[in-house]
Amino acid sequence: MKIILTKNVPNLGTKGDIKNVSEGYVRNFLFPQKLAIIATEMAIQELQKKSKNKVSGDAKKMDEDSALLNKINNKEIIIKAKTSTKGTLFKAITEKDVALEIKRQLGYNIDEKDIRLDQPLKIVGAFKAIIKKQKNTAELLIKIIELLDGKKTN
Repeated sequence: MKIILTKNVPNLGTKGDIKNVSEGYVRNFLFPQKLAIIATEMAIQELQKKSKNKVSGDAKKMDEDSALLNKINNKEIIIKAKTSTKGTLFKAITEKDVALEIKRQLGYNIDEKDIRLDQPLKIVGAFKAIIKKQKNTAELLIKIIELLDGKKTN
C-alpha cells in the first residue's frame, strides 16, 4: 500500500516521505497513531505544492535576513552602564541587552539567540559582536561607556 508519512517514523522514514508498506502495518500501526495517510494523486500533488512553497519561503527568508544583516554590518551601538570605582560594570551586558539596544538605537528586531558575544561584557570599552542568521553574518561594534550619577563621563 502506498502511503505518505505525516510524522517521522523510526526505521521507516521522515515526514513527507512516500513509502510502500504492507496493509496490516498501515491498518494496525500507522493509521491508528495518525502517522500516515493514503498516497492518492491529490495528496501527492498537495505534498509537492507544500514542498515547493516551503523552499521558496526559505529562500525569501534568507534574502530578507541577508538584507537586514547588510544594514547592520559594521554599525555601532553605545550602551551606558553604571560602573564601580574599579571600572567594572555592576551588571554584565548580555546578548539580550544588545538585542534591546539594536532595536532602540538602530530600529531592527534581532533575536538575542542570533547574537554572539565571546562572553558577557563586564568592563567599559569597545567590543565586537557577531550577528548570525542562517548562513549570513554581520559584525556590530558595541561601545560601553560609564555612567556616574546619571551623567555621561569620558
